[in-house]
Amino acid sequence: MQQNLNSHLSIKEVQKLYSNKIPFRELDLLMEFIIDKPFLNFITQDDEKIEPRKLKQLDNVVKRRVSGEPIAYIIGKKEFYSREFKVSKHTLIPRPESELFIDISKQIISKKENETFIFLDIGTGSGNLITTAYCEFKDNKNIISFLASDISQKALEIAKKNFKTHTHKDLKVFNSNLLKNERLIDYLIQQTNEVKNIIIFANLPYVDENLKDDLLKKEESRGLSFEPSSALWSSENGLWHYKQLINQIINLKTKLKDTTITALYEINDDQKEILEKFINATPYRNTVSYKDLSGKNRIIKHIY
Repeated sequence: MQQNLNSHLSIKEVQKLYSNKIPFRELDLLMEFIIDKPFLNFITQDDEKIEPRKLKQLDNVVKRRVSGEPIAYIIGKKEFYSREFKVSKHTLIPRPESELFIDISKQIISKKENETFIFLDIGTGSGNLITTAYCEFKDNKNIISFLASDISQKALEIAKKNFKTHTHKDLKVFNSNLLKNERLIDYLIQQTNEVKNIIIFANLPYVDENLKDDLLKKEESRGLSFEPSSALWSSENGLWHYKQLINQIINLKTKLKDTTITALYEINDDQKEILEKFINATPYRNTVSYKDLSGKNRIIKHIY
């Protein structure tokens, strides 16, 4: 192969060269990234020659993909809700099932047309959720502010860049372990006279840490080893972080008695009953579950 990479090869020859290593669509994405041309060119101009320097770069990223590294990390971006977001090793890769957060929010807001809202994205990562919320609701004058928090300062930097790219505005962020940042709490309290509703997005670590070894051995999930561990794994059936957050929101509610807090939690299908059992032992038992497109329980809406 090295000899081939030292000479100009056509797109058609490159596709044949890697045909038994990765799927064509993945190769197209990697070629788009290296060659900086849309994949339609690979269909209409498949005789176009690629210089050796680009071929060696392509070979390198193909090797990374074959090793299991997700394409999103290789090319540094991922689509979410028809928008493109920058990602890095400090952020999770946005997943299609998380688009439910936005769809559910639309339902919530449509039922309270004359009420005011704050969006708070806890564990924002790349900021794809809070940025999408802004883009979808920017014309709604009843939404007072869009906030994001994360325990990772490096993730917050990515979130701020994505928000700026799509909105041309600055995202208000808090470096916080869940709701432990006093500045964040004080800000929410200051808004109580103006805001009647807070919608919390919580896509926290929820993969059971006891399953880690088995999952990382499987071909379909070995890409998890490239994602930030602190954003993936949790104890107590994967629900420790949610239990901590729920207790913190209950405490917050005592300071915001006249504010309705609606929290949306992303979970795995088999966690629904366990988390609902925990919630039912609290004073705030009002929950609704939502399924993703594959029919699996994915979001629990919890009203305080």
